[in-house]
Amino acid sequence: MRTDRYFVLLTLLTLTILSIAGCGSPLTPTSQPLGVPPSAPPMPAPATPNTPPTVAASPSAAPTRGTIAPTGATATRAATPRATASTVGASPVAGGGARLVLRLGQSSDVAATGLTIRFSAVTEESRCPRSTGGVYMTCAWAGQAIVFVDAKRGAETNSLRLTIPGLTDDTTQRPASAAAAITFAGYRIQIVSLEPQPTTTGGKPDQGEYVVTLLVTAVP
Repeated sequence: MRTDRYFVLLTLLTLTILSIAGCGSPLTPTSQPLGVPPSAPPMPAPATPNTPPTVAASPSAAPTRGTIAPTGATATRAATPRATASTVGASPVAGGGARLVLRLGQSSDVAATGLTIRFSAVTEESRCPRSTGGVYMTCAWAGQAIVFVDAKRGAETNSLRLTIPGLTDDTTQRPASAAAAITFAGYRIQIVSLEPQPTTTGGKPDQGEYVVTLLVTAVP
């Protein structure tokens, strides 16, 4: 009996083992077909680098550079407009006589004197240039300008030479100069100014630009 019991138990144990080996452990069903290798999981999208936004640079105006005035006698710049007399003709002065303003080649009668005076020529222009536009000139000599005027009174005529020193705006404001005045027919004729003067930027005036101012007074 005991042997039979052991045999039955052994048989049951064997059947249980065979049952487990034949069926195997239950599997979790999947949708993947048999024989097809599982597909690789999708790769994550590459991270987009954080590119800083492009900002268009606004054009900026070029810096304005300060103009530095050249110095020295050899520096050149655009010529500045030359001064000219505002009034051409004769005007009376206190104490008798007249002040004449004449362009080159012009003439004028001097009222109550019988004189006619004509500005005829500029024969020398060596006056030291005036400093203009930040350009400076140092001259060892002030220089001079020599002009000729034709004077006439009745039948008497003469060509008069007058000299004005450089860097002079008005000879009546300077000590008297014998070369700046001359006597003719009982009248003293003095050169007061000759414009324009040479400049460091424009050089010597053209002949057609000259304007002379003369002072005519009676000789005591």
